[in-house]
Amino acid sequence: MSAYCDQHELMLGSVFTDHRDDRIMTPGFVGLMDAVNSSHSYGVVLPSLAHLGGRWTARRRWAWIASTGRRLILVRGRHPWQSAGLGRLSREDGHEPGACDAHPR
Repeated sequence: MSAYCDQHELMLGSVFTDHRDDRIMTPGFVGLMDAVNSSHSYGVVLPSLAHLGGRWTARRRWAWIASTGRRLILVRGRHPWQSAGLGRLSREDGHEPGACDAHPR
């Protein structure tokens, strides 16, 4: 995640992880949302949408992040719900695990 953020002139703010869990509000996701809601956050960088959880959980977490107005940047893959208007999406290539809060440099 650090290399991706460096390549795209983003400052890595924090990295959040959770054990696999179908609950939406896990400790890692709550921490991510706290960081995203800070006034300095640009958005969230994910290796792929699967890092938000299973399909049901990922869809709800995506909507939760989108409701903040922040960017959700996928390093690889594409967003299957983009046409539903559930937030903006950027896509690039890369292969690092994790989710991070990013800030412009």
